[in-house]
Amino acid sequence: MHDFNRPKRNLPREIYNTEAYDDLEEFYDDQTKLQIYTDRGIYRPGQRVQYKVIMLTRDPSTGQNIVFSKANKYFKSWMADNEPLLELKDPNYRTVDSIKLVPDDYGSFSGSFVIPKNAMTGQWSIDGDVIDGDNGYFKVEEYKRPTMEITMEKPAEGPLPGEPFELKLKVKSLSGADLNRVKITYQIIRESNYFGNAPYINPIVTDTIGYTDEKGLLVIKVNDVNLPKKILIPIRNGLSLTGYQPQPQKPLAKPPARITHSAYLHGRSRSTFRQ
Repeated sequence: MHDFNRPKRNLPREIYNTEAYDDLEEFYDDQTKLQIYTDRGIYRPGQRVQYKVIMLTRDPSTGQNIVFSKANKYFKSWMADNEPLLELKDPNYRTVDSIKLVPDDYGSFSGSFVIPKNAMTGQWSIDGDVIDGDNGYFKVEEYKRPTMEITMEKPAEGPLPGEPFELKLKVKSLSGADLNRVKITYQIIRESNYFGNAPYINPIVTDTIGYTDEKGLLVIKVNDVNLPKKILIPIRNGLSLTGYQPQPQKPLAKPPARITHSAYLHGRSRSTFRQ
């Protein structure tokens, strides 16, 4: 059994003890944070940014991230005391827009912000006013005429949780020619609902770089080893990528052309299958 009265020096701050915190309410307040995701990594002025937020805290016994929601008896009073906001901030960290943060029963909140048409280019962010957020950064850039297109071939049937699958990306120039050795930066994010105080699983499945072959094809093999195979809720995997068109081997006055793409792959729930 965990001893909350162990000396503070022997426990990390992520685990509750009576020397570091007056009570559990103070512990949950100190450990609360936001996990923030946007549907893309790059936008143009005037475009809409779709976001999803998951409110997290830590298990007082293990220090593991858990969802902070109505299932926690301190959640209601914490929300009343803090009245948190979600804010859209420009590269100068000035608040451009905000909305009251009201998570659902699963600790999640989703919506959108519209980037002003006269927006400053650079790195923007979505963050909480009283809670720190992770991963809420994105870029705003002026429109650049695309010179290539990316298409994706999904599996014929959505995979079961924990089941490996493949995604095939095809890159072509707008003239129809295949483009080889195109650099693709991609991120695959798992989306699901978390119940009660269930352990929170990092939704980033992979975040890496690949290159197309001589036919302009990149095969992405996904094996979500962190997802329990017997999970009984449906999983949705989101793919966000940026392709960089290859350039001649000489100094350039401006960066290479690129294109962004995002898509979702809906998985099946094991609750409809016999174990």
